[in-house]
Amino acid sequence: IALLPRNREKNRSMDVLPPDRALAFLVTTEGESNNYINAALMDSFHRPAAFIVTPHPLPGTTSDFWRLVFDYGCTSVVMLNQLN
Repeated sequence: IALLPRNREKNRSMDVLPPDRALAFLVTTEGESNNYINAALMDSFHRPAAFIVTPHPLPGTTSDFWRLVFDYGCTSVVMLNQLN
């Protein structure tokens, strides 16, 4: 799904793509945007789909990122990249 032409511009890198079986989909809609985001659901030891893993958003996917946070009721955001 990540490699479909309509989704390619939403991927920061073609080297890091979510597997289809673990995709997190956007629930809320915005304009003509589709429900794809480069994000995967990950299980914890105690609970399935306990975490969402996604690269930091591109300028064109920032609203998708915040829709993801809203759609899944995220209470924490942890960034592991360097701030520029």
